Amino acid sequence: MSHDAEFVLTAPPSPIRTGSQPVVGVMIRNRSKRELYFCARFAVAPFIGDIWPALKGPSGDDIPFALRVRLAPVRGSDFILLAPGEAILTGFQVRRFFELGQQGQYSLSAKYVTQEIPSEMATLPVFREQVECSPVSFSL
Repeated sequence: MSHDAEFVLTAPPSPIRTGSQPVVGVMIRNRSKRELYFCARFAVAPFIGDIWPALKGPSGDDIPFALRVRLAPVRGSDFILLAPGEAILTGFQVRRFFELGQQGQYSLSAKYVTQEIPSEMATLPVFREQVECSPVSFSL
């Protein structure tokens, strides 16, 4: 766990209706005592993006990530400087990345990961760790 950042997911209101596009809220907060740059590209993709999601279905089985993602290299313009206590908020549509076919309770967890730092930012105070969030639940 990082002491410099807080990463939070917010579950969509449950139950999710058939055909709706539920959005998971995403927040990253600077918890350090100094200004830090955070990658705000927020690419959602396991092991290659900035947010590594993991979804468990009602049976407890892992739901596979269902979107093919091609990411351009991260750039300096993808980073935002946050003062202590400041946060970035965004969200993503769950159905864009996962097939939600079963009725019941789902559990979503994720990591926020800084994998790349562009050379022009090498000497700047960039958050260089990964931080996990507590899982959130929603139901169909």
